Amino acid sequence: MILTLLWTVFIFSRSLNNASESTAESNKVIEIVEKTAETVGIEIEDTDSLSAIVRKSAHFIEFGALGALSFLTLKFFKLKKRVLIFISVGYCLVIACADEYIQTFSSGRSSQVSDILIDITGSLFTICMLLFISFLIKKRKINNRYQS
Repeated sequence: MILTLLWTVFIFSRSLNNASESTAESNKVIEIVEKTAETVGIEIEDTDSLSAIVRKSAHFIEFGALGALSFLTLKFFKLKKRVLIFISVGYCLVIACADEYIQTFSSGRSSQVSDILIDITGSLFTICMLLFISFLIKKRKINNRYQS
């Protein structure tokens, strides 16, 4: 639970950055991507597209992690699977909306519905992956029982 709350605070702290701070953070990542691509012989010419990809990927990854943390936290309460999914996704949706709202108070930043959709997609993707992994583990345990 503490990790979920700390990650939520981390997400909100990113939203409090003004536009120039946010751009500087993105530019650091873009530099790393460009250097890595250059190392393997790929030249990236369209840095504007790369910037958009980096920013949107950050949303997807941040909320993918939040989805995983909220899901795993709630799993300890032994909730029914549907309730577990509903609450996890609901939490991520509320945080995504709050995150975009917080950005409206940061100089040069705005709120975008598309970012909320990317956030929720990241959360759903990770939660679905965890459900799939859980399914595979259960299936393997069942198969091991019958083989023993």
